[in-house]
Amino acid sequence: MEAEIPFKLRKLGMLLNMKIDFYTALKKISGEEGVFSEKLKTYLLSERKGESVLSILTRFAEDSSSENVKRAVSQLITAYQHGSGGEEIKRIGNEMLAVQKYKTREYASKSSVFGLVFLMFTVIIPSFLIIITAVGNFTFESSIDIRLLNLIILLVIPASGLAILGAMSLQAPPFIFREKEQFPYLQLVFALILIGLIYLNFMNLYLLVPVFAGGLVLFYREYQKGVKTEKIEKVLPDALLEVSTLPKGSSAEQIFRRMAKNPCAEFSSEMEKSWKQIKANVRTEKVLGDLKERIGGGPANMFSGTMKSILETNYFRGFSELAEDILRFFEMRREREGVMSMQKYTMIAGALVIPLIMGVSVRLISEMEGYAGEGMALIAEFTIPVYLVIYAFLVSLYISQTDEKHSSGLLYSFGITLLSLTVFYLV
Repeated sequence: MEAEIPFKLRKLGMLLNMKIDFYTALKKISGEEGVFSEKLKTYLLSERKGESVLSILTRFAEDSSSENVKRAVSQLITAYQHGSGGEEIKRIGNEMLAVQKYKTREYASKSSVFGLVFLMFTVIIPSFLIIITAVGNFTFESSIDIRLLNLIILLVIPASGLAILGAMSLQAPPFIFREKEQFPYLQLVFALILIGLIYLNFMNLYLLVPVFAGGLVLFYREYQKGVKTEKIEKVLPDALLEVSTLPKGSSAEQIFRRMAKNPCAEFSSEMEKSWKQIKANVRTEKVLGDLKERIGGGPANMFSGTMKSILETNYFRGFSELAEDILRFFEMRREREGVMSMQKYTMIAGALVIPLIMGVSVRLISEMEGYAGEGMALIAEFTIPVYLVIYAFLVSLYISQTDEKHSSGLLYSFGITLLSLTVFYLV
């Protein structure tokens, strides 16, 4: 909810600048996507007879468990009591954005500690246990029992890693316009299938080839979609600034026709589709909804949610204000991604380090003269591959929880698993 508030307040300020009354503006905000809007909607729907806007906002602030939400709504109440205009509301939103930037930078220092602890538990400890077991068995003819080792590596260590990642996720800076969170069923099924193949001794380097090919197809499709969305989002602020110069009273058809002339082919194609819908007398609300579904992402949500109000009120300055909001959104996204990418790529690097250390250790010990141990064969054929699959699942789960798109978790699960197993079987 906290991530949404700055942009919702800026949107509220824009609506007030359109000469929309405070209560109607709140209803428009409550009709949008997001936790804050849904929460606000519940209070507006439960409005008591004769209850004022002030009373609704006061109940909202009192019932909220977040101090930042309480502070933001309290400032909103003060602005309402003093009859402040839209610019004052937008200033409150800007202050909230500054607080979020500070928290994001603060998280960077905390996450480095969590990351080191996670790598210690998931990379160093299991590698150390396997080496100690193998060397102890070879040198002293006694070592950790294989069943106990499997229990520690395949259950205790992953559970500890999951707890650390859970703590990291709770501390992670919030993000606006995320996909709806769902349990990662596909990631779990993929991991269980691979574990089953390993258990049946079917998993090998050759079997990874078709799996890897399928992963490339999946990756390429997601990559193409991401590139298209990125190109459209990149030109959207400039396109909005351009149409803000159109004469007041310009129709939706004229606006979309101007946007369809943009030199960016991807953006132009989407705007042309919307222009044709407008020409076919499709309702503006339906056109904007279809556009949001086709493009996806935060800026598309912001555009479709504001465009209708701009057209209804002839407030063409709203296009430039919307462009400013989108640019601020990009700034927050870059800030957050810069912090999160450090942890993400460190964990992905762990998927390369683990099979290298474990694979080399097992191979060297297995080649020692006079070494014979069924336990080491079990470790090499079952324990390590299964652990690599579990590690990939944990990392992909964390990424899906902290990334803008939850669906990216499956892609990372695919890639990290294939990377780990390929390196292990090649070493």
